[in-house]
Amino acid sequence: MRASVKTMTLRNDFHGTEVRLRPRPGGTISAATHRRARRALCPHEGCRCFSSSASGEGVLPLLHAQPIYDGQSSRVVAYWLPEEV
Repeated sequence: MRASVKTMTLRNDFHGTEVRLRPRPGGTISAATHRRARRALCPHEGCRCFSSSASGEGVLPLLHAQPIYDGQSSRVVAYWLPEEV
């Protein structure tokens, strides 16, 4: 039996963008998925919308994601997304 995967919808109210993520069991996403989600929510280079309250609460799980490091180096391999922020 396959476990159901919870889909998260994150929104950036400032740009009017949204992205859907399906974290792995345990609430993690890959580092590449984290980068793609940030770019999808804010496609503008140098924009500071994530540091502004104008982005809304929909981006908070991505902003509060905790990095998971490779055991051999300081490279981030995944992020843990908190369910509640």
